[in-house]
Amino acid sequence: MRRVAAPVALLSLVGCQNSSGPTAPDGVRLGAPFLLRAGESAEIQSEAVRISFEMVTADRRCPSDVTCGWEGEARTALVFDLESEEPLRFELSTHQPRNADHAGYRTTLRRVLPEAPGAGERIPPSDYVVELQVDR
Repeated sequence: MRRVAAPVALLSLVGCQNSSGPTAPDGVRLGAPFLLRAGESAEIQSEAVRISFEMVTADRRCPSDVTCGWEGEARTALVFDLESEEPLRFELSTHQPRNADHAGYRTTLRRVLPEAPGAGERIPPSDYVVELQVDR
């Protein structure tokens, strides 16, 4: 399985990290939050599991400079790759579903970064980062 290290720019997106914050995607711990940029994968330590963040498929979050009755949602395309099975492609949302169960593991979408842009602004697809967590 391929491991991807977190670029320095990624950490600057989410501010200073401490020991209780998300970890870099280079061998993440089961049950610990971690960050992935679009196109990156992370291997779960001591597990035969790799999770990949393909892209944001829809970003309908309320613009940061607008008052909305609903915060909206962002949808993400992910791939769960367990060595003994075919890779599973699935979507998670900042609204529903926020998590998915597969082969005894639960993948949870904790947040999508950057936060929602202002009205009329677009986030380039390569700038998206997700915070995920994989549990048993």
